Amino acid sequence: MDVRPLRTDAKMLGVTFQNSSYSRENTRVLVESLLAHRNVRSILFNDTQIKGVTHWAGHDNHLHVNMHQ
Repeated sequence: MDVRPLRTDAKMLGVTFQNSSYSRENTRVLVESLLAHRNVRSILFNDTQIKGVTHWAGHDNHLHVNMHQ
């Protein structure tokens, strides 16, 4: 499942983690919530300042959530 990182301005637009409109704090809370779900196996995303994500090429602008089947 792909999920956009959250923005500081709440606009429904894409953003990369390097963009000034990116909200690291809100995205961190989202990641923590996703990882708390028992079916979430891993999250690929390139903001290494967020605990629990795995760096993976091409994941600057979205989180890829891997689920158990």
